[in-house]
Amino acid sequence: MRLDGSRSLSTLLVALLLVTFPAGCSRGSDSGAGTLDTNRAFWNELSGGTLPSYALDALNVASATTPSRAQLLKIRACSQLWIDTLDAQDKRIAAVKRQDVDAELRGYADELASTHSARIAVLSELRLLVDSPPRAGLLSEKLDALDALQARLVASELTVRAHLVGRFGQEFSPQADARAPDPPTVGTPSPKSIDAQRMKFDLIGREVAGWEFESLDEFVTFEVRQSRTDSQVAVFAVFTQVRGARSGTTQELSLAIGYKAGPHAWELMRVSPN
Repeated sequence: MRLDGSRSLSTLLVALLLVTFPAGCSRGSDSGAGTLDTNRAFWNELSGGTLPSYALDALNVASATTPSRAQLLKIRACSQLWIDTLDAQDKRIAAVKRQDVDAELRGYADELASTHSARIAVLSELRLLVDSPPRAGLLSEKLDALDALQARLVASELTVRAHLVGRFGQEFSPQADARAPDPPTVGTPSPKSIDAQRMKFDLIGREVAGWEFESLDEFVTFEVRQSRTDSQVAVFAVFTQVRGARSGTTQELSLAIGYKAGPHAWELMRVSPN
């Protein structure tokens, strides 16, 4: 998906505010409550999880073309991962006490929850595209809508971080976003980065031994029974039991899932019955 430099820009602007507003010198009336520690703890709870880069890559590829059925299935899987990430973040935020938290920070938390609801609405529409293939440009429009929601949230985040800097004289770290890219790596990461969730996602949209993998929810069991890895190739022997989300039928599969080392990440090489 389209990523820009808004994060680095906001960090620079807030850093400048550290110089402009010393501790205790808020931009306006003190709307705050609580101490630096209670506000920072609450702020840290607002930060959400990020989507894995392989899921983001699937969205990037699909948005640049007329998506195939396999790509639409991956879009559905990625959308569900994102919805689950937002739901988990909302539950965590709702459980945190707000009595000793700055009023502007509480307001930002409410806006964050509202933005999550709007995002989930768009993502729920993306999940349905596989059942009704989209017209040209529709996928890009939905991704633009997600970008617009994120841009407004980043602007609000900058405002509240500036307020907190003015009140406490200390920086509050930027919030993690689900689409934030993975930290840069030098060379290909360890094969240990290929976990069960990655393998499940890579199976979506593929047909093996007469079974088409359609959803992450259809994996009843998933067991990596053996692995063979070196610096260039990683092969996993997997046993999985699957249940069709629509048909309810079950099947047991033994698979060999192979990856090759790319410039910066492991790339799926092949999937075959084992």
